[in-house]
Amino acid sequence: MEEKTNPEVKEEKILTQEEIKEAQQKTINFYNRQIEVIIPQVEYAKLSAELEEHRLKQMVAQFRQAEIVYGSQQEGPKAPDGPEGPGDPGDPGDPGDPEYRPVRKLKTETAE
Repeated sequence: MEEKTNPEVKEEKILTQEEIKEAQQKTINFYNRQIEVIIPQVEYAKLSAELEEHRLKQMVAQFRQAEIVYGSQQEGPKAPDGPEGPGDPGDPGDPGDPEYRPVRKLKTETAE
């Protein structure tokens, strides 16, 4: 019977120690070149995130300042105290709070 072989399967070449060391050095050189490119990208991402954080803090400070200045002039009737405590039960909380999560309300009724 004729033995069929798969032409796509190649025999594994046994590398010498010199070839292994050369391949390792090529890999090391490749990653060293990549690190030179990645480090500025990481620094940029960190600085960009820091800048966004400072912008957010500035906006929160401006919001709080506006609440102090204009809050007492424009206060309307507050919702009665409910089982969830005083104030509006749909109040999402303080935007300056690290655990702040805004609540989105869905439109359930259509306008007629």
